[in-house]
Amino acid sequence: MLTLSSGNKYYSQKEYDDLLRRNRMLIDDIKVIADALLEEAMERDWCSLYNDFVEEVNSKLQVSELKSYIKTYEVEVRVERKQYATVTVEVEANDTEGAEEYINTLSFDEILDQSKYGQDYIDWEETDEEYEIEYVREV
Repeated sequence: MLTLSSGNKYYSQKEYDDLLRRNRMLIDDIKVIADALLEEAMERDWCSLYNDFVEEVNSKLQVSELKSYIKTYEVEVRVERKQYATVTVEVEANDTEGAEEYINTLSFDEILDQSKYGQDYIDWEETDEEYEIEYVREV
């Protein structure tokens, strides 16, 4: 017969296994209680009070931890990636000023379309990446 000790007390293998099983059951029960507390807080809209309570209780717990109430939010973010490329556009004009004037009449897409090698061959390089939060909404 195997005996295991804890402090001054000795346990048989069966007693030890029973203690482990009981310990797992207690932890499972604590999780059930924690989930029920959280669910009740959500139903009663006690979320900020509940989180304060959980923080205080968790500071005293040694084995388990209660879950804080966490909301889900949808955040719309406008992202912008700046890129640049140098393209060559062949222009028929009387002089350099006429060539510049012609380019200034074109839209961005028209410049790309008229580039010497076409849009598929433009080597874009990134310069800046920026973002701006448009809104935050609870889901």
